[in-house]
Amino acid sequence: IGVVAQDNILFSTSLWDNIPYGMGTGGLPVATKQMVDAACAAANATDFINEFPNKLATLVGEKGVKLSGGQKQRIAIARAIIRSPPILLLDEATSALDSVNEKIVQKALDEMLLKHNGVAIVIAHRLTTIKNCDKIVVCDKGVKVEEGTHEDLLKIPVTYEDEEHDTKKDPKEAATPAPGQKNQQQVSTGHYHKLWDTQMGEETVSLALEDAGVADVAAKIAALQRSVDETEAAVQQWTCHAAALQQAGEAAVQCD
Repeated sequence: IGVVAQDNILFSTSLWDNIPYGMGTGGLPVATKQMVDAACAAANATDFINEFPNKLATLVGEKGVKLSGGQKQRIAIARAIIRSPPILLLDEATSALDSVNEKIVQKALDEMLLKHNGVAIVIAHRLTTIKNCDKIVVCDKGVKVEEGTHEDLLKIPVTYEDEEHDTKKDPKEAATPAPGQKNQQQVSTGHYHKLWDTQMGEETVSLALEDAGVADVAAKIAALQRSVDETEAAVQQWTCHAAALQQAGEAAVQCD
């Protein structure tokens, strides 16, 4: 099974060691340079890897701190692809990314799913991630409420529960139907349809902000956040080193 999660773990070593990690064990073949290059290309990672002076020999730092969120996700995708797993699990693979990186990673995921010959299970709140799936199962509060293709689910009309959405009615009156009558809107329908419309509206606003240049500001903020994260990781690492040196010094004094 291949897994791409919301927050993937990268080891404090090179890209070359991270991508084919586990290959050559459990019946898997030893990864070749050609296999690694093919996986990187499929994950839309080749371009940014080639921008590094050391290419695949680049060290990613503790938990991949030297890479951006989008770069980490694409390395995780490459690591999943290189195994050619019969089962592929994508668990909120784009939810933690900003809008710019989300589009890049989503393109890589779409290309990977088109070429995947096995079963792919995609867990997502962002519906564009699952739009092309053969079957979509919609859950609400842990219960399956809808099932079908993207096109089928958009045909389901949107209705709401009176108690939650009709503010003109008295809550007691809405919750208690008249004698001999059934409340026809006890159960909401069109969950997928409603969420799709909402997200498409948000996408329209996002595109408008990008056209206005706001996306550049968001990218700078994301870059600053990565810098802060890198600094915090470096401070933590040096703190550990200092503690170790202090313990070693105290042990030396005791020996003297």
